[in-house]
Amino acid sequence: MGIKPRDIIVFLFIWIGLFFTGAYLYFNYNFYAQEGIFLMEKAQLAMRGNPPRLENLGLIYPPLPYLFYLPLAVSSSPIASLIISTFWGALVIALCIRYLRWIPGNTLVKLLITSLMIVNPVFLYVIFAQPSQTLYVLFFVVFVYSFFRFHETRIPYYIVLSGVALGAMSGIRYDTFFLTLALIPFAPFLISETIEFNVVRIFALTLMLVLPTFIVLGSWVYLNWIFAGEPFYFYFSPYSYFKQVSKEMALRPELAQGKGNLMWAIWIVLKMSFLTYPAYYFTLPTIRTITIFVAAFAPIILQIIVIFLGISALSYSWFGVLIPLSIIIMYYFINSPLYRPVYAYVVIVIMAISVYFGYQSLANSVELTEKNFATVLKGEKVKDIFEEELQVAKFLKENTTEKDMILIDDAVGYPIVCFFSSPKQFYLPYQYDYVRVLQQPQFAATYIVVPRPELTVTGFDQLTAMYPDAFEKGFDFTTLVYQTPNWRVYKSQTQQQQIPIEEQ
Repeated sequence: MGIKPRDIIVFLFIWIGLFFTGAYLYFNYNFYAQEGIFLMEKAQLAMRGNPPRLENLGLIYPPLPYLFYLPLAVSSSPIASLIISTFWGALVIALCIRYLRWIPGNTLVKLLITSLMIVNPVFLYVIFAQPSQTLYVLFFVVFVYSFFRFHETRIPYYIVLSGVALGAMSGIRYDTFFLTLALIPFAPFLISETIEFNVVRIFALTLMLVLPTFIVLGSWVYLNWIFAGEPFYFYFSPYSYFKQVSKEMALRPELAQGKGNLMWAIWIVLKMSFLTYPAYYFTLPTIRTITIFVAAFAPIILQIIVIFLGISALSYSWFGVLIPLSIIIMYYFINSPLYRPVYAYVVIVIMAISVYFGYQSLANSVELTEKNFATVLKGEKVKDIFEEELQVAKFLKENTTEKDMILIDDAVGYPIVCFFSSPKQFYLPYQYDYVRVLQQPQFAATYIVVPRPELTVTGFDQLTAMYPDAFEKGFDFTTLVYQTPNWRVYKSQTQQQQIPIEEQ
């Protein structure tokens, strides 16, 4: 079926509604996406950095979300991130609504479960606070839906589409590679369940399913080799996604216990997913074929694997992916010969209860932004997560000229770089001469911005690593000109006039 004008109208209506809702949360409650600022900073470096180049996005990060954020390189406003994240969220909802429209069945039931998806706090949190996770949910929906359609139609196109979606997912989260590996032994059986047994055909379809993931990761290895001189730089770099995960896991002893312990990993995933969205487990019994069950259960399989391997800093909001998947499962249940109205309404009740479960999981989370969103849902204002960084960026804007250069490490200083909105004035780790400048900053930097050492506990900051006392003592050749509780700005003594220090 082709896209019709009303599909576009529905999508635009949802997108506008989500954007203005997110803007309302920002202007009235100070809530916005921390990750969105990070993605915007990388987009600025790619398009307006010194020099501007795509590898400035960071060869160590999964590339797809950063590429989509390139249009926002011109902006430094926290609200700008909503343009992209709500676009992806609206697309997820619009896809589900489109499935609802053309799949026969009880319209009231479909409207109820769709409404309960849209108002679920975990799903909304993902849209407003986790842009890359929202994109991941979008491709996960396409991946699962394609399996459903392949099972129904036996058209190979849907296996190809499922494989492309799986490849895109690995370009958003590297750990998806392990899901692809887990599918390889089962794929021939899953495919042969649907089509007439033919070795060549089954092998070809299996290859279509798994090959895009290997193409994406192979391309990323090649780019790391070309630009960084190390094929697996994305793994060995001190800024690596995997290094960050391992440090974040140190803050969550429960996840650390799951490393190497399969039963404990299974328990953690089942417990957290149930506490986030219990309705998901009530939709699974409606599936009667192993093919679509494996596809629908893929998020749980993936997290069990990566927690067992010790490479997942799992949060409750990650299970937001279960919400639209549950909707698709229910749509197909409604259209199946096994449909029982009583069970459908039972699931609807559980979905309604899951709204409360989702709120509680966010409220009890160890993640600051998840807890903040739960606070905002109560109608309470939260502290701006980057209030100090905004102040530092404002100070630098008001007290620097275009010739002044600023030394910082954007491992934790990325909000300052983003809000300052002139990345060419910064010395940053992606630049080839950063280490030289770091060793002799008095000959290059007019200002040096130093974070409190505690801020770098989950990230590698070369500046504080080389000068561990810099926050407290500064440098021999500088004067402290500005400070907040977590940041200090030092200026070279060769500059003309010292600027008064703001009171803490």
